[in-house]
Amino acid sequence: MDSLPYNQTQSMTLTRDCPVLLRPEPGAPSRMTLYEGVAIKGIDLGNGWFFTLDNQVVRDSGWGEDTFGYLPMNCLAQPAAQPAGIRIGLVQPLGEADVTWLYADRRDAQDGLCAWGECVLLVGESERYHLIRTAQGRYGYLPRGAVSITRDTCPQDDPARLFWGQAQLDFPGGDGERPIYTYPYPHRQGSVGHAVQNGTQLWLMANLGDWWHVAVNDQLAFFVPERWLSNTAEAPHYTGPYDQLRGLE
Repeated sequence: MDSLPYNQTQSMTLTRDCPVLLRPEPGAPSRMTLYEGVAIKGIDLGNGWFFTLDNQVVRDSGWGEDTFGYLPMNCLAQPAAQPAGIRIGLVQPLGEADVTWLYADRRDAQDGLCAWGECVLLVGESERYHLIRTAQGRYGYLPRGAVSITRDTCPQDDPARLFWGQAQLDFPGGDGERPIYTYPYPHRQGSVGHAVQNGTQLWLMANLGDWWHVAVNDQLAFFVPERWLSNTAEAPHYTGPYDQLRGLE
């Protein structure tokens, strides 16, 4: 394979699971392993090594900090015209919980919540974490024990396929606006977030029984009681011990 001029970025696809190394030499320490089928950007150094620059994928520190690593060229190929999908996981929080933190990096910087039964793309793994991509398109880390691996696949660049369906907010009583919940517990202090308009179109991410985890776009996600939705979709249904904490007045 001909290398591109140094400092010219290209996208490559992993042909097998491969560790990302801190130095371009066999046996060097590794941050994590990226999975077969994952696309990553970087530079072909022309010496058998690929220098990764895609800090959304190979992320090891806080927001805004540079990150990098090396992959051997023999585990990479040019992207296919129709890329194969990568594996899908189902979120299953530890301790039979209904939600778990999504971390922005491996230093446990919290970056929102994932809910039981939510579909995510499995991008890679470290000793403690799975590197995942959510249906909203965000990359982050989940504890390895909090994700169940399925046999299904989805293209890395089309994570919206992971949503269970769509719905519309339809408030009982016809209210024009109501507060949303950042946790699926109406009586928990600090659970009420911003207001949302009646009729807002939503993407369905996870079924928590009487509550759903929903998204408006790639940034905003929250929880709503099922009775606020015009319709729902077939999705795994959480029946764990936290159900009893979510009764509505």
